[in-house]
Amino acid sequence: MRILGVVAATAALALTLPGISRSAPASQSPVALMRYMGELSCGKWLAEKGEYNGLKKGVPLNWVLGFVSGVSLSIDQSLLEDVDQASVAAWLDQYCTAHPLEDLSRAAVVLVNELSARRGVRSPFTP
Repeated sequence: MRILGVVAATAALALTLPGISRSAPASQSPVALMRYMGELSCGKWLAEKGEYNGLKKGVPLNWVLGFVSGVSLSIDQSLLEDVDQASVAAWLDQYCTAHPLEDLSRAAVVLVNELSARRGVRSPFTP
């Protein structure tokens, strides 16, 4: 049964990866190329109750952390150094309060931009 779970997770990841592009065509933003389970909106993120290590908050939070980690690897910078899970969750709460109609993929891009600026490196999502 464990092997089936690994196969399902691998298949889900394989279906997601083609939707993520490091350099988007001029007519399409990087956010438009990302795929996320259910395209969770910031409003939905804020409405979900529970702990950040629970299923309803933990899965989207870890998706954002994984996205930022992937960008970190692609630009050879540790964007999450000295940043913990609770800090990212608090950042998402603040961002989503100000932008309830945006989705978490957009929030993740903005977070990458902010963390890149803090490190003094260029974000791959800035023009």
